[in-house]
Amino acid sequence: RTRDIAVYDRDIQNLQKQVDFYENEIEKDREKYKETKKQLEDLNREFKKKISKLKKDLTKIFEDYSKSFFNQCELEIRYDKPKGSKIALPIFRPKINNVLRENVDQVSKSEAIFLEYIFRMSLCDIFSSITGNTINLMIETSEGVFDIGLIETVADIFVKFSNKNYLIIISNLGREDFLELLVRKSKIKNLSQKMVNFLEIGKLSIIQTDNLSKYKDVISKFLKSCFVIFYLPLKLINVH
Repeated sequence: RTRDIAVYDRDIQNLQKQVDFYENEIEKDREKYKETKKQLEDLNREFKKKISKLKKDLTKIFEDYSKSFFNQCELEIRYDKPKGSKIALPIFRPKINNVLRENVDQVSKSEAIFLEYIFRMSLCDIFSSITGNTINLMIETSEGVFDIGLIETVADIFVKFSNKNYLIIISNLGREDFLELLVRKSKIKNLSQKMVNFLEIGKLSIIQTDNLSKYKDVISKFLKSCFVIFYLPLKLINVH
């Protein structure tokens, strides 16, 4: 029995040493955990501040562009998790005249297109401000949906954006007055060098071939001008 007690005492001492060892390791890991968690929380706070500033800057830029078209338009941002995702993604929605527009059918065709224009431009401006790089933005215009009173507004927005970045306009010549406005409001010389005429390099449809003289007449009108604000490649679409 004395021997059993001695063995028992030895086993207890060994187990106690192991417990002490693991408690010491746990304490070390606990300190590492606390330190790492604090670093994570600090980074998260810093990241949230930057995101908050970006949202404010983006909203400000968007609202500045929107003033040309809407009496009152704000950009509301909320977060939602797509199905099957653990990450909440930002969703941007316009609020026009204090009414939140959830779907594209809650705005007119011209409003939807204009909102797309200014949102893309706002994102480009934000990216440019962060990186310090100049942005190249390509837009295929839908000027046909805008009435006469709004055509000049759209042209002004393009000119405003192109003062800070490069804007490539793809036009189907649907509105001659729109192209003429872009030329008249511009300040960069050598229009012919800033234009790519797809009539000369593209495969034309039968209707385009039959109306080639009309297209050339339209092009010659604004080629007589010596100013342009941005690259103006022309893209013709099939006319049915």
